[in-house]
Amino acid sequence: MGATNYRDSDAWYRWRIVNSYSTRLPVSSPSALTAGLLNGADWFQQDPRWNVVTGESRGGSLSYDAVVRRYTFTKVTRQGEYEGRFIAPLDEKYNTYFFRYPELYIMKAELLARTGASIADAIAPINTMRGIRTNPVFPEPLNPITEQELMDTIFKEYFFELFIENGSEFFASTRFKTSAGQLWIEDFKNITLENNRLCYPIPTEEMITNTLIHQNQDLQ
Repeated sequence: MGATNYRDSDAWYRWRIVNSYSTRLPVSSPSALTAGLLNGADWFQQDPRWNVVTGESRGGSLSYDAVVRRYTFTKVTRQGEYEGRFIAPLDEKYNTYFFRYPELYIMKAELLARTGASIADAIAPINTMRGIRTNPVFPEPLNPITEQELMDTIFKEYFFELFIENGSEFFASTRFKTSAGQLWIEDFKNITLENNRLCYPIPTEEMITNTLIHQNQDLQ
């Protein structure tokens, strides 16, 4: 694929991240630096990862908004296309995360929590992940007391650790529920979803291969 086509194809990513997930600078107070989050900024700002994965950048174009400063998720925008080419070493590329090892720890914690493990055993993989972190260093392990606290903690780890990487935090919001029994996506968006809208048809080939699989309800 030619360079021109590549730049055209990834323009949406380069522009959208900075312009949608950002706070236009300057701001009146640090709490206003939400990096464009409509929900969860108050959680994230209290987490040590916030200052590691966010920071000051500028728009993704060489010409548009050249003087506008933004506070955004620099774990994907880094120094940006413009400023990144004028530093040593060069840092003009945009990160794309497909899968990182920390996600395995969080997935294991969720699996244990949903299959009857104790609270201590279920949170252990996440505490292992946090314990070997060097940037940031976490001051103490997580210690949820109730089942709801456990599930809330695991959901927030998807959010804090993986936000804006590969969509894992979005899908987690369709599985985890608040203490009021709402899916987190319903709480965030102030909507009510029908259960079958969260189901996708199972491919016919899968059901032919494995005769124990049955189609999702209402999707016959």
